[in-house]
Amino acid sequence: MAATSYLQTLGYDVKSINCGISGYNSNDFQPGSKAFVRVMNLASKINQKGYQLIFSISLGTNDSPSKGTNGSPVEAAMFKHNIQTIIDSLHSAFPLAVFMLNYPLWYSENTQNGAVYLKDGLQRLQTYFPIIDQIVRENTEYVFNGDKTGFSMFKKNPSKYYKPQEGKQGTYYLHPNAYGAKVLGLLWAKAIDRVMKSRKM
Repeated sequence: MAATSYLQTLGYDVKSINCGISGYNSNDFQPGSKAFVRVMNLASKINQKGYQLIFSISLGTNDSPSKGTNGSPVEAAMFKHNIQTIIDSLHSAFPLAVFMLNYPLWYSENTQNGAVYLKDGLQRLQTYFPIIDQIVRENTEYVFNGDKTGFSMFKKNPSKYYKPQEGKQGTYYLHPNAYGAKVLGLLWAKAIDRVMKSRKM
């Protein structure tokens, strides 16, 4: 994993687990759900080993479609409620944990597979950015901005960072290719390093 490898080169002792699930959104990670219970269980195991827990959260892409994902479309107010609830529940269980909120990535306006994203979804996605910033401001002691640059970077050169896929509206860009995933991991890792240095951890 690129983020882990990069942080290790900086001297961090890192153990990472990817808890993301394809197609899941903030509704799917609410407390009590199978996805949330899995996060709790895995975090508990790491916490017991004495590591500083860092939750690097990247949700929003699958909240933004007009239809096709759990509870979509998830409007900005509900997105805020969902993310804050996830953080509050994890913080209650792990009060020393740090939370990083990454901006979701750009996708092409013709994106339609099993879910209907399109231009409307992309516009909705960007309404989550100020919500993420607001959550950070309201929880300054333990919630921090993660990466904000990936959206514009990937938008400028989609053929470089995404694997082209055929959908109902033609060739679309939604999922990063292997190179894009590596670049994204580096962006997340650099954000983590920035925050850890600011907290002198």
